[in-house]
Amino acid sequence: MIDTGRHHLDEVGESYGRHWRNATRFGVRMIGAGTLCCLHGIFPGLFCKTASNSVQQLYREMNGRGKAADFDWVI
Repeated sequence: MIDTGRHHLDEVGESYGRHWRNATRFGVRMIGAGTLCCLHGIFPGLFCKTASNSVQQLYREMNGRGKAADFDWVI
């Protein structure tokens, strides 16, 4: 487990602290987008593109690791 974790950190080029911060940031944003998506289900006129925009933004950030500051905040 420890070797796998170290290997993953090496793969993404992050320290443990930076990785924790990025993973937590992504997770919180996904929870926020999911919450707004549920509200969209109740109120169809609200948050019409929030979930899809958030997923696209997170995907771009994940593929450009280390460049997250270059992207606009979605959620």
